[in-house]
Amino acid sequence: MLKRPDQFVGMHFFNPVPLMPLVEVVRAEKTSPETVMQTVAFGRQLGKTVIVVKDRPGFLINRILMPFLIESAHLRNDGYSIAQIDRAAVDFGMPMGPFRLLDEIGLDTAAKVAKVISVGYPHMKVTTLIDEIVERGYLGKKNGKGFYNYDPKGKELGIRSEFQTDDREPGEQTQQLIQDRLILPMAGEAVMALDEGVVATVKELDLGLIYGIGFPPFKGGLLKWISSVGERQILDRMHQLHQLTQGRLIVPKAFEQRVQAGQKFGY
Repeated sequence: MLKRPDQFVGMHFFNPVPLMPLVEVVRAEKTSPETVMQTVAFGRQLGKTVIVVKDRPGFLINRILMPFLIESAHLRNDGYSIAQIDRAAVDFGMPMGPFRLLDEIGLDTAAKVAKVISVGYPHMKVTTLIDEIVERGYLGKKNGKGFYNYDPKGKELGIRSEFQTDDREPGEQTQQLIQDRLILPMAGEAVMALDEGVVATVKELDLGLIYGIGFPPFKGGLLKWISSVGERQILDRMHQLHQLTQGRLIVPKAFEQRVQAGQKFGY
């Protein structure tokens, strides 16, 4: 037991720390407001953008990112090519596709994080794809063996030949479907986190995703983007994905209730 639980607080930095501008200040159940304020001030002294989050599996940013990575494996299992999936993500505005990002994170690290988060959130259905590749010695960029090839200095040289396949049903409609399967589960997770009080405001959530995972700034942030497209339209597309995946991709009640009540996610 802690003698001073009011002074217990966490700081979650993002890798690589010198380059990533975001820090999550993690407050526990008994953390005092004074401790939070002091920690936020310290983070800002380090030159970081700071958001305050509750202590939950994956905190805020990794929790919302994980569906993006998990769904990429499901897409691959459904016959879409790695190039096709990564290209769709980049065309949406993400700084890199999910498979390129998995290589950057480290495939062994990503597999462990996915297991932890999926235990906390059972609706995230993890496939065995990454585990199987890790068992074959593929760890990503750090050992030069991932979904992509890398030279000795870490420069990306294209997808490894054993992972190259033809695009499935190429075209704009397919790209839109891939983008929906990658992005809409993140949107659902973001609204659930907001309703659970993991983060206080939509602005903080969107800011965290822009600085933490590079969500396209020109879209204004994930929830801002939902409002720009239209909450009702996004909800309809979520229902379509729910049917397409035979119920695997859920339509969060928190999302549905907000849309039915006419609430906007923008600000």
